[in-house]
Amino acid sequence: MGTQKEREKTILIADDEQSICFFLQRCLQKAGYQVLLSSDGAEALKLLDQRQETIDLAITDLQMPRMGGDELIAKMRERGISIPVIMITADKSALGQLEKMTPYAFLFKPFSPKTITSLVCQALS
Repeated sequence: MGTQKEREKTILIADDEQSICFFLQRCLQKAGYQVLLSSDGAEALKLLDQRQETIDLAITDLQMPRMGGDELIAKMRERGISIPVIMITADKSALGQLEKMTPYAFLFKPFSPKTITSLVCQALS
């Protein structure tokens, strides 16, 4: 069945807020996904370099210390990593900046478990 294949997918989360990471991890594991956590873009990039073939989707915060989501996406594209990316932010004034990027989707905090799992499912299909 197609849904079984989707449930084996691995999602990389990059967010400096531990509570957001754990919230996303709980939601996505409950939906059957494998989840990798990183505290910023630099750590996420290391994981992508190590496990590129096994990561199907990235969810990243826009603003993080060391390396934000916008820089992470740029470095991913430089390396030829073309997995879908969901960009999350609490800053609605960043919309102009976000429109210049090419992630799969943008999601503004706060969001519900149903919203994130639905968006992830769409991004992976």
